[in-house]
Amino acid sequence: MSSTTYVAPLRLELIPSRLLRYYLHCLHTSVLLASLLPSRLPWMFNALCIIGVILSAYYSYRALRRELHAHRGMRWVWQEADRWYDVVAASEWRMQPNYFLTPWLIILNLRNIDNQRRTLLIWHDQLTIACYRTLYRQLKFWRAQDD
Repeated sequence: MSSTTYVAPLRLELIPSRLLRYYLHCLHTSVLLASLLPSRLPWMFNALCIIGVILSAYYSYRALRRELHAHRGMRWVWQEADRWYDVVAASEWRMQPNYFLTPWLIILNLRNIDNQRRTLLIWHDQLTIACYRTLYRQLKFWRAQDD
């Protein structure tokens, strides 16, 4: 005997991830330090690596600043099994079955009525602990139902 239970819509208010910013900072710093170490590579190659790391850090910093301004208004509501609603843009999205789920990162692939795609990365520090756990549990349960 199966019964369908009503699950209240889950509201997500995303904030910018400090974990992602810290990870990128550590990555750029470690690559920069590794390229400054003495090696048998030509000095021109090391110089190009250093310039590449500095440019990458600059563009990552700019992207994170844009993300900071964009995340101020990122609000999503998970209404039903695969229906998501973007509160700010007032548009409805369907979740695709190929999502990535780990205890620290959730990647959702969404598609709207106009067949536009959107990938939503949710780090565990972007939501409250209770909200992230609820989302993780519901997605894990939804995956088990599909199998």
